[in-house]
Amino acid sequence: MSFEQIGLKSSNGQIILHDQYDETDDIDEAYGLVFLDEELNEIKLSSGQRMYSLFVPSIISEIKKESLLLIDEPELYLHPELEVGLISMLKKVLSETNSFAIIATHSAIIAREIQSDFVHILENNFSCRKPDI
Repeated sequence: MSFEQIGLKSSNGQIILHDQYDETDDIDEAYGLVFLDEELNEIKLSSGQRMYSLFVPSIISEIKKESLLLIDEPELYLHPELEVGLISMLKKVLSETNSFAIIATHSAIIAREIQSDFVHILENNFSCRKPDI
């Protein structure tokens, strides 16, 4: 996806560019980020891009030092490129906040982005094993 700027939507539907935001703006937090083209028109997002635009800012704005994030199947609706981007962002944020995440996933893409020492497979009988790699 190619875009020129990122903005937010106000509660009355106006687009607020990231460099024009001030704390008095009434942001529609449920809308997520808005991606804009060269003419500052909103780019329509796929369902995966939409989920990503909601998920990432929520994590970044809410995480505290020494947090534990529990994330269930983040790959739902995400294009493989966004799965990789999500894990990359999580690694950075978790490192900066001295935090950890437990991620339940069926995605081989997400599993391959994690250091193998930290990947565990939960079996049907609730036993846990390391992957055979």
